[in-house]
Amino acid sequence: MDRSRERDRLAKYKYITEIQQMMYVFGEVQDPLPETTMLIEDIVRSQVIEIIVMAAAQAQRRGSRFMAAEDFIFLIRHDRTKVLRLKEYLSWKD
Repeated sequence: MDRSRERDRLAKYKYITEIQQMMYVFGEVQDPLPETTMLIEDIVRSQVIEIIVMAAAQAQRRGSRFMAAEDFIFLIRHDRTKVLRLKEYLSWKD
């Protein structure tokens, strides 16, 4: 029973390995605590959800049923670095 509960708890964490690798590249120990990586994933997930909700609201304000890249760009328009980085990532898709 406890193993099932633990497995369910860990199932929502899909990027532990990638986060650990990024942490190591940025100066953290090679094997950070699992709780640390799970906390970072929780924070990133909540930030992604928040910006998606805000972009959906922006799309609705402009009368669209669908979000577009412009909705995200509008939200970060005051941070030139973020805008340029997002546009660069979007250009890779093309």
